Order: sequence, then structure tokens, then C-alpha cells
Amino acid sequence: MYRLLEEMPYDEMMSWLDYFELRPFGWRDDLRTARILQANGFKGDITKLFPTLKTKTPENPTDSFVGSLFHNMLKNAVGGEKIV
Repeated sequence: MYRLLEEMPYDEMMSWLDYFELRPFGWRDDLRTARILQANGFKGDITKLFPTLKTKTPENPTDSFVGSLFHNMLKNAVGGEKIV
């Protein structure tokens, strides 16, 4: 920890704090558990069970896909022009 305090630039430290605010510790475990619950028929709001997922659930589920590298690769594939 002392090396981080002595060597890490302030801007980088602030960037990490912003990152962990958007991606709180344990959110992936919560997401995994929520998906298992949903696969087993849970119909409730997962963000009420797992508050860490509130910032991870986009309003439009395609928001994180459209414009991604994988999306662009699919669009450039044979027949990919049909993908929105």
C-alpha cells in the first residue's frame, strides 16, 4: 500500500476510485447469482436483491453490445449487414 501511495499518480488513483464506484467489489458474483435465480424462475427485480447491480443493468440491454468490438466483427462478417 505504501508503494501505491508513494508512486501512483493522483489522476490514476482517482480513475481507480471512479472505476470501483461503477463496479463495486462483488458485483460479478451478484450478477452470476442473479442469473442463476432468473434461470430457475425468479421474476423479481434483481437490483432489490443485489444493490451492486443497479449501475450494471442498462436500460436497454443492447446498449452495451451495439458498438462493441464483437458487434462490429459481426457486422463485417458475411451477411452481417443484416445486423442492426
